Amino acid sequence: MQKAMDLDGLDLCKLLEVNDSATNMVHAVANLELVLKDKLEFISNNLYVPGDSSCPSPAQ
Repeated sequence: MQKAMDLDGLDLCKLLEVNDSATNMVHAVANLELVLKDKLEFISNNLYVPGDSSCPSPAQ
């Protein structure tokens, strides 16, 4: 933290903005991960498997 404060042109306010931005990005990525996990689980549970007796055959 002290090293970052010693950088030219970087004050505490700017450092807090960068920290908030990074925190928001981490939360956005975590939320995206949950959405994609849910979609993958939904697709996996609803895949048609030929020859699977639990799935009805398509009408001809």
